Amino acid sequence: MFVVIGMGINLHSDASLAMLCRPDVVAKMDEDFAADAAGGMGGEEQTLRIPHGGLFENVSCANYLGEIIEWFGWAVAAWSLPALAHFLFTLDNLIPRARHHHLDYINKFKDAYPRNRFAVIPGVL
Repeated sequence: MFVVIGMGINLHSDASLAMLCRPDVVAKMDEDFAADAAGGMGGEEQTLRIPHGGLFENVSCANYLGEIIEWFGWAVAAWSLPALAHFLFTLDNLIPRARHHHLDYINKFKDAYPRNRFAVIPGVL
């Protein structure tokens, strides 16, 4: 059950993030939805936008939350030491990354970024 829920969250979140990159979708967004900050990657100009909708209303990295839930479900279903180790390594990898992304959003968007959001686990972190 957790695997399916986590996968659904992950797919929905990844689709939401991908939509932020589409010019036709960006053109239709209002200012709140498309708060922009200048960024750059590999020499080309890139625009960073605040994700909204779904679990992005509660956490900065809803896609990571989906991954965590998904691998927790797999660890419980497999009920083995390797599965538990994989889940713990997933936490060890994604939680610091989520925290970094969250702080990056706060630094780039300042007051425009929702202060009620957590990094990856609603109400906790």
